[in-house]
Amino acid sequence: MKIRKNPIKERRSEIGITQQGAARRGGVSLATWRRFENETSSASDLGAFRSESLKGLARALALKLSELNQFLTEGTGQAPGDQHRMETHNTVQKFNASFKGDPLTPRDAMALGQTVAFSDFAPTKTGRYSTTGGFSVDFPSYLKGEVTIREVPLLCDLPDWVLVQVNNHWLTRMGECIMRIGDSILERARIPVMRCIADEVAMSIVITNTDPPRQGDDEIYPGLLGGEDIFGCDPDVDDPDDMASHREEWMDRMFGGLIPTDSANGHRGTKLALMKWYGQGVYETSDPLHPLRWFDRYDLSERFNREIELLELPEEEREKQERAAMERAANAMDEAFKE
Repeated sequence: MKIRKNPIKERRSEIGITQQGAARRGGVSLATWRRFENETSSASDLGAFRSESLKGLARALALKLSELNQFLTEGTGQAPGDQHRMETHNTVQKFNASFKGDPLTPRDAMALGQTVAFSDFAPTKTGRYSTTGGFSVDFPSYLKGEVTIREVPLLCDLPDWVLVQVNNHWLTRMGECIMRIGDSILERARIPVMRCIADEVAMSIVITNTDPPRQGDDEIYPGLLGGEDIFGCDPDVDDPDDMASHREEWMDRMFGGLIPTDSANGHRGTKLALMKWYGQGVYETSDPLHPLRWFDRYDLSERFNREIELLELPEEEREKQERAAMERAANAMDEAFKE
């Protein structure tokens, strides 16, 4: 009887990590990893494993969870070793050139990006949700009524007072904010831009669900620069044995670097944190902190507020400012024609 090759074992060999390294990378036991290699030869065999174990399997194989089914169905020919090594090399080069430590090191960026990639509540590459993907968990299953929102990674961290005021359309938009963070980092190698409250909340959820990168964590992406490479030391570690302190320092650095820290934003962030802590929300829809207003773009909100302020001025002052604005526009056009 011919022994069927195991694509998981071959993929692990292509990446160049041991069974122990793959199990550690995937956050599963060595016994579970050996079951993967001994009992899984096609996508239909995945039903014997828990959702969290499957996410770990995908992470260890450097695949998105949504790609795992396809990989096992189409075989290892879809991911040859040479191609994988080239893709890995290109990713490392791109990250090392793009993330200089202010505010993200390449290793920070990879950790944050993979938190989004392996959440898999959005299992398509189109940036929109599908109810046909996933492994009977996560957001597609929530939309089908098979699980509660508390079983959806990342979105489950939204406060109760938010969830009682929103619908599935709102949650979809919130998920898309999270997806943009992952796309910005992994696909574009750029720092995510916070455009509205929803983006800030999404970024805070990603940060709090990410484990700080550590030296030696780059088995799949060897050569990614970390804090010790860029700063000459690890800025988040005072006591190497104090992992809780390490995590706290790293999260503080991420929050400070990625979420706007001006006085208005800082006040808003503090107020949102207090409301989450006490479980008390904003129920007046006109309030900027009400969940339905979270997607209002900051630039549009600022323009709206300026227009309201203008309308509230005395008529004489309003006409004066409008004339001044028209004169500035005319002067700008004159200068443009001269050039």
